[in-house]
Amino acid sequence: MAESPFAPHGQYRVFWCGDVLYSELVGTFNEEAIVRYLDEMKTMASDRKTRWGRMADMRRWDGGTPGAAALFKGFADWIKTTQCKVSVQLLPDSFRLAIAAQTAQKLNTNHLYQVTNPQEALQVFADYQIATSALATTLQVPAPQ
Repeated sequence: MAESPFAPHGQYRVFWCGDVLYSELVGTFNEEAIVRYLDEMKTMASDRKTRWGRMADMRRWDGGTPGAAALFKGFADWIKTTQCKVSVQLLPDSFRLAIAAQTAQKLNTNHLYQVTNPQEALQVFADYQIATSALATTLQVPAPQ
């Protein structure tokens, strides 16, 4: 990708919560920030040889620039080559869920769930036999029984 004249905007943090690669997205993202975010997730997951899940906590996400979908297409193709068994997007409301769902439909992703409740997110991971205790602690909710 050619060097951009624009500074990245949109904040994120990415870290492992047990077997879940957790990311939190805050604000509105331009393409430069999305590239950094996706590259960081790829770097963190590239050596993972056992099954894992991915969680995008998008409760404070405000959307992205129009070029975002094309960038996520490459990531969606890459993640299919890993041991990631399920991805969950946690959104704050049905409005943002609808926006994210449009993008997800274009990406033709497998095993992507979009929810508006942290308990639902934990249950999806539990259904895929991905441990949730560390993630429950991060989300500050009880783990599913």
